[in-house]
Amino acid sequence: MLGLRTQESNEFINYFTFVQSEANKLNRVFFLDFGECDDKMFNDMEVDTLFGWLIPNEMVNIFKENFEKNKSLSNWDDYCIWVIPEIDGNKLNIEFE
Repeated sequence: MLGLRTQESNEFINYFTFVQSEANKLNRVFFLDFGECDDKMFNDMEVDTLFGWLIPNEMVNIFKENFEKNKSLSNWDDYCIWVIPEIDGNKLNIEFE
């Protein structure tokens, strides 16, 4: 899946798909570096606080090539961001910070 380098559980993929749909609303793609491992189950999702890069759509192909080859990404630091989930009743919200 675009934005991931590792094999993940189906529940995490469901959550990551949600994160990507929220990033898409901003015309961006989220690329995962790591999660905080504060996993919570919500509906069919394994929710976690994530850190990575929120890349504008027009730069995705350039970033993806470096990301997938594990090249240095230090020149992309301006795009580093946290994905902060919040479960409010029966609704999941995320904030990019």
